[in-house]
Amino acid sequence: MLGMAFLDELISGFPVVALPLIRDDLSLSYTQVGLLFTAGQVSSAGRPSASRRRPSWI
Repeated sequence: MLGMAFLDELISGFPVVALPLIRDDLSLSYTQVGLLFTAGQVSSAGRPSASRRRPSWI
């Protein structure tokens, strides 16, 4: 259980750590990077997560 919490923190922290590298590499402003992250969140909002999906045999 502790390993899953660590993995979750590691994965969720990756975009925050990589943000300056992505921004500098692509020559983007913080506003443009924020719009990219927002577009990703909005596009995934309509899809159900794997934990909320019911198997078809139930």
